[in-house]
Amino acid sequence: MKNIIYWLCWAWSILLFIPVTIDATNNELVAWVITDLHYLSESLHDKDGEAYQHIKKTGAGKDFDYGAERMQALTQEITQEKPDVLIISGDLTLNGEYQSMLDLAEYFRNIEALGTDVFVIPGNHDIASGWAREFKGESFIKTRQVLDHEFATIFDEFGYQEAINRDSDSLSYVAALNHNYWLLMLDSNLYSDVEGVGAPKINGLLSQTTLQWIDNIFQLAQNKNKRIIPVIHHNTITHYQALDSKYTLDNADELRDILFKYGTPFTLSGHIHTQHYATIESANHELLTDIVTGAFASYPSYIGKITFTNNAITYKAEPLAMTDYAITNSIINPQLRDYSNYMKHLFDDSSHKMAYGEMIEGGWYQKNDPLLEEVAQYVAALNLAFFAGKPINTLDLQDIPNIEKIQQLIDDNAASFFKDYLKMILDNQTDYTKIRNIHW
Repeated sequence: MKNIIYWLCWAWSILLFIPVTIDATNNELVAWVITDLHYLSESLHDKDGEAYQHIKKTGAGKDFDYGAERMQALTQEITQEKPDVLIISGDLTLNGEYQSMLDLAEYFRNIEALGTDVFVIPGNHDIASGWAREFKGESFIKTRQVLDHEFATIFDEFGYQEAINRDSDSLSYVAALNHNYWLLMLDSNLYSDVEGVGAPKINGLLSQTTLQWIDNIFQLAQNKNKRIIPVIHHNTITHYQALDSKYTLDNADELRDILFKYGTPFTLSGHIHTQHYATIESANHELLTDIVTGAFASYPSYIGKITFTNNAITYKAEPLAMTDYAITNSIINPQLRDYSNYMKHLFDDSSHKMAYGEMIEGGWYQKNDPLLEEVAQYVAALNLAFFAGKPINTLDLQDIPNIEKIQQLIDDNAASFFKDYLKMILDNQTDYTKIRNIHW
């Protein structure tokens, strides 16, 4: 299928000034999006070594043990539901390990063999990361990093080979999905063209060259009567003010100007690991919505499932069907049989550490005070709701009987940022996993 589309697009590129009318009888496309996989190859760690256990404990709720099983479960779900396209919007790997990317490429080949086309872009953790490591025994061992040209080679079959146009200044590209839709995959990451040293950069930026290329692509799509689906790792709108400087694209306003100019009402992004969407209005009262799908590596392993038609897009987020995968394949591992609960416990452990850290740092921790454990449970519940994109009233808080005392204790002692964070969660009344309709 991809080869046919490629040659059709090559032919189209010759006829730049002949607009193509969208076929209204064949205008539906089903795409799935996942982001922030943070996959770590099983060959790069042992299960019980001290170094690997350390990285698990500092993983902020991410599951590194079952990355392979997540990909296998995803493949099974694609076999059953048969989406047209699978989009991966960055942070494919834990920290840009070459072997992790080779593993993922093999999973993507298996998915494409089912008839679902796969398209990828890198995230800030994927290229020239000085943190690329394998974890054996007590040792954190440097492992091969992936450079920008290697990324395009490894994933050549999953977007770059099909590109009808590639940006000269980044790993961005545009590909035709069918007669109506073009997929614009934007590389917003900041990385070296040689091996990196230290932590990958969190923030992102589109160069002026890339912005001009984007504008040219939109102009061409307009001439040819195509719909563009824009995908980027960094957020195009600030979802939370506290995350603005690192997670929103540094020059998001310039990209938004282009999107408003051509009447594109949405972007798909990742990076902040939460299930969320945010909307901004232009001076001309046009709306732009940035849809973030929750991290695939964290509770509850969301898949964004999208239907595109000529008039609208319909988005909803659903957890990966890991339990179905385990049952179908006669896997008796209880953590996979009850994967949602396993992932929840991982996330809660991380949240407990965050809560106790706040109490200790703020000087209001008292050893053997049973109410402080309830504080940690309460913070964990709110944190889970935040990252899962759920309002707090959808969670069961019956196991936390002293909520009023807990809230008063937090109000009297916690740092202002911590209090503001919890208030933001409590004030949320929106379920960001439910169906969201956006009109073109």
